[in-house]
Amino acid sequence: MLYSYEEQLRQREMLYQQQQQRLYREVSDEKERVAETARRQRSEVDALQRRLEDTHASLVASVRAEYETTKAEQDKRHQVKIVV
Repeated sequence: MLYSYEEQLRQREMLYQQQQQRLYREVSDEKERVAETARRQRSEVDALQRRLEDTHASLVASVRAEYETTKAEQDKRHQVKIVV
């Protein structure tokens, strides 16, 4: 009976260790998956930020050009009024 108890105890310990190793592997796999997801999302955010910066620069240039054109037209009209 003592042998059986010791054997059961060993089997339980072995099962416990196997379960612990499996859980460690699962946690490690999950950490790796989360890290990969974070890398991918960081890359996407960087790409979106570059697009935003490019769009912003384009918009600023467009508004500046429109302003300069409008200002030149207004100055020209003002000069015409002064001459007349």
